[in-house]
Amino acid sequence: MVVLSGEGYAILEEKQNIQTGDEIVIPKKAVHRLEAIIDMKILEISFRVFDELDIKRLEDDYVR
Repeated sequence: MVVLSGEGYAILEEKQNIQTGDEIVIPKKAVHRLEAIIDMKILEISFRVFDELDIKRLEDDYVR
């Protein structure tokens, strides 16, 4: 993922601050979450074939 604008946190094994220009690599099957401090635009880049139905939401504040 690339942060195109904004600021927030990427939460994987630990919580780290992210901002415009940062790149985040999320390993396959890693439990992760993004949290915005300032509205963020994120570019998600996936490698290989994947299926949106494989997504498992452990928590979802937006009831998706």
